[in-house]
Amino acid sequence: MSPTEREHKQKEPKFTRGEKCIFTHIVITFILILILVIIYFVHLCLVSHKGNDIFKVTRRQHTSVKENTMNDYRGLGLVFLKKPLRALCNAILVQKRWSIAPGFCVSARSDPHLSEMLPFWTIKYRTDGDKAESGIIRTIVHSQFNNDDLNNNIGLFEHDAFSDLPLLAFATIPDISSEDEQISDQMGIASWNFISNPQVMHNDVIIKTEIVGRTSTEDCKMHVTPITDLRDHEFCVVVGKENDVVLVHGALLLYANSSVVGYFSWGSKQPGETPIVILNVTYFHDWIEYITT
Repeated sequence: MSPTEREHKQKEPKFTRGEKCIFTHIVITFILILILVIIYFVHLCLVSHKGNDIFKVTRRQHTSVKENTMNDYRGLGLVFLKKPLRALCNAILVQKRWSIAPGFCVSARSDPHLSEMLPFWTIKYRTDGDKAESGIIRTIVHSQFNNDDLNNNIGLFEHDAFSDLPLLAFATIPDISSEDEQISDQMGIASWNFISNPQVMHNDVIIKTEIVGRTSTEDCKMHVTPITDLRDHEFCVVVGKENDVVLVHGALLLYANSSVVGYFSWGSKQPGETPIVILNVTYFHDWIEYITT
């Protein structure tokens, strides 16, 4: 080998550019892993954990579904049968002795075919650390309620006085459109957690599901029957699709997490399948006041 060839070979790099790139990425990866391990152990030292919590992996739900204790919405009740045990509808406490609910739920108690179940109708609310139940004393359905097209779908249950429960605040319906994401993001629908197993139906949580947006009358009529046209006291919304969530009619439509703007009047109980119809409770304010005072 000539001196020139020997000198040229000595000048050749020991590693190619590709090999150097791979080596650099490996070094950076190991450095990042080392940093994460250090952060993890620092977290363990600074944050207190109980038992084997440091090894516990928590499966988080989608943020659109939230479970809240019933103390957050103590004015939201559940109407059910004690025998056979079956959830019927949500109810909203408007006076100490009166609760409103969808008209078809209220009118069902007067159905002659269901007369043998009359003694088992019960309404339930939650109080601080205890439950409050009462039998239904009487029912009053709106005089213009139509069971065919569900117009004026509202009624009242009279029951024993729930003196320790707060009355929910009602607000006018905000101007929602399917394009107005800011308002829709502040809205949710809250219902008693409906579980198909009747033995554990009455638990102490509610499900709060997000509202995707308001639906036009035309789109609503395409999906929801027996609707022929939305009335002034109704509007349609789309609920975020969630698995293993079943809404009960009469569920609260909330704005900004506190003000009630209506309740789930009728539609599919499975969120996300079709639009649902919301009844504007403030439209019936005078009628409610006339009956309950």
